Amino acid sequence: MYKIKLHNLNKKTNIYVVKMSLQLGLDNIIIGDFAKVFIGDLKKSGLISEISREVFLEFVIAVRFAWLSEWLRHKDREMIDLETVYMNLLAYNSDMLKNVW
Repeated sequence: MYKIKLHNLNKKTNIYVVKMSLQLGLDNIIIGDFAKVFIGDLKKSGLISEISREVFLEFVIAVRFAWLSEWLRHKDREMIDLETVYMNLLAYNSDMLKNVW
């Protein structure tokens, strides 16, 4: 069973991760059946090339920068913190996510 790992996150960040995990069911969303089926269907559909599939996780992280810029524009400190935590979780767990996805 895969689990999202927290790597050297500070106490404040861990609080955000716990809050986000409780609200979203983070493990289920990122590596659960929904994610696996969605990514599997995306691969089968032929909508994205093999090269794009190889860097899919990097695309996901890149899209998060658009959300981060939105939170920055609105000066929404809590969402800025949550977004950066989420982006770091994706990056820190990239090897495992690529294997699952």
